[in-house]
Amino acid sequence: MNRESLLKERNRDHALEEYQKGGITLCKAASIAGISLRERMDKASDRGIALQYSLDDLRDDFSAVVG
Repeated sequence: MNRESLLKERNRDHALEEYQKGGITLCKAASIAGISLRERMDKASDRGIALQYSLDDLRDDFSAVVG
């Protein structure tokens, strides 16, 4: 792996860790990682990380998409 790939992977891992700690939403973690929300959900599931998605998270994500 080259340096750029390693940095991207580190950012993806960090974003997922922050999500797991409750510091950011899953949508934000996907954005940081540069992948779709669906992909982020799948990767979280693959790592055994439970989805932490509240009504407030839904509102935040909806606002981010709609503007």
